Amino acid sequence: MFIHKGAIYRRAKSELTFDDLWEFWLEGDPWGSQPLKDEMWTLQRFMRNATDEEVEARARENLEEKHKAALRQRYENSLSGMERLEGKDCYRVMELEQGVDPTKVDPLGTYWAYRKSGSGSYWGTGGQKQWVIYRGRIDTKNIDKNTTAMNNVLYPEEYEVSFIEGSPIYVYDVTIGGRQMYTIPIKDIRTC
Repeated sequence: MFIHKGAIYRRAKSELTFDDLWEFWLEGDPWGSQPLKDEMWTLQRFMRNATDEEVEARARENLEEKHKAALRQRYENSLSGMERLEGKDCYRVMELEQGVDPTKVDPLGTYWAYRKSGSGSYWGTGGQKQWVIYRGRIDTKNIDKNTTAMNNVLYPEEYEVSFIEGSPIYVYDVTIGGRQMYTIPIKDIRTC
């Protein structure tokens, strides 16, 4: 299931909550048709006098209950695990126009990854671009905790840490991609 992050943020009433996450989770087909069929088959043995519609409604209730508990646990685990990130490295990939000095770019954006494998650039337009990877240090007081937790529940492969917009981040260096990769030290504060 794919839920675009921007859709969640635009439709959330204020600060993102677990209830916002659950609402968007249900809008898709979160468990697919086969688990629903399996649950209905199991229930039909116990609900012999029920209509197909009643069995399906009960099956959806059961699946919703199971998935909501599991999703809430992942959300809570993500929230509680953020303190372990204090002082750890984080990474941000950006696509810059040729000729832009990557050591001068500021702000750097709010979406970073706490593992290098999770960093990526998603909305590149092609053309003559240079890929750069910034390496910074996580300060947990600058993390948007609800957004980080929600993104790690929905997209665990991204290892995301979302910073509060405009918050400071210490940047160690920037690696510039291409035929030959090289790293330039920055060792300075930038903004997210």
